[in-house]
Order: sequence, then C-alpha cells, then structure tokens
Amino acid sequence: MAVELEDRVEDRLGKLESDIGHLQTDVTEIKADVRLVRSETHARFEKVTDRLDRLADSGARLEERVTRGDLQTRIWMLVLVGTVLAVMAHGFKWI
Repeated sequence: MAVELEDRVEDRLGKLESDIGHLQTDVTEIKADVRLVRSETHARFEKVTDRLDRLADSGARLEERVTRGDLQTRIWMLVLVGTVLAVMAHGFKWI
C-alpha cells in the first residue's frame, strides 16, 4: 500500500513538474508579447507627440497671423471712422 501511494505521489509530482514547465513557457511567451506591445505603444505615442508638437506650432503661427490681421483691421477701422467723422464734420460745417 505504501509503495502504491509513493508511486501515485511520484506520478502526480511528475505531472506537476511537466505542468509547471508549460506554465513557465507560457509566462515567457506572455512576457515577450508584452514587450512587443510596449515597444509598439511607445512608438505610436512618439508619433502622436510629434503630431501634437506640429499642431501646437501651427496653432502658434495661426494665432500670430490672426493677431496681426486683427491689428490691421483695427487700423483700417480707425482710419475709416476718422474719415466718416471728418466728412460729417465738414457736412455740418464744423470744419
């Protein structure tokens, strides 16, 4: 009986060792997959960061153009208002 018990225990231990070997292989494959996904994700984030930097640069250039255009518009409006006021003053004989 003791011999049978020892044989069964040894059989079970052998099966457990084999299963542990498969688990270790699976864990190694999972680690490799995680490394691959991590490197791909890192590369994609670098691309996104580059695109965001370019977008920020173009936004700054656009803001500069709008500000410059806004200044030109203000100058033209000042000139036009001055002209209209001068014409009105001349029409009312203020000048």
